[in-house]
Amino acid sequence: MAFTPRIDEPELSAWWAGLVAICEDEATQAPEPQQRVLHLTEAARICLEELGNPEKAIGLYQAALALDQHREDASRGLVRAFKGLERWREAAEVLLEMQNTGKSIPERMSAGLERAKILVDHLGERA
Repeated sequence: MAFTPRIDEPELSAWWAGLVAICEDEATQAPEPQQRVLHLTEAARICLEELGNPEKAIGLYQAALALDQHREDASRGLVRAFKGLERWREAAEVLLEMQNTGKSIPERMSAGLERAKILVDHLGERA
């Protein structure tokens, strides 16, 4: 699954890139860790979904998770980015962490099922 930008217009791409820069700047200036996490996660989402840049999204999601390792939207985004780049082992590792530390039983079960599918379908392992 290759990531492509949702938009083709250079002006709109530049606008989204500018918004990512603003989010990153806000993250560095935010006084509270949770505010930094929000800005980093939003910047990562834009990189992944709007700009088609999973590599940058990965770094931003990882920075957010370094501040709050239980942030489900950041973990899910990181998994999507790894899967999109066919980095199956890394996606499975994030899902294992989610499976072990998720806040709810449905969240843990969902992560476990998704991880099992990756292990079987892409890594040739038994779940």
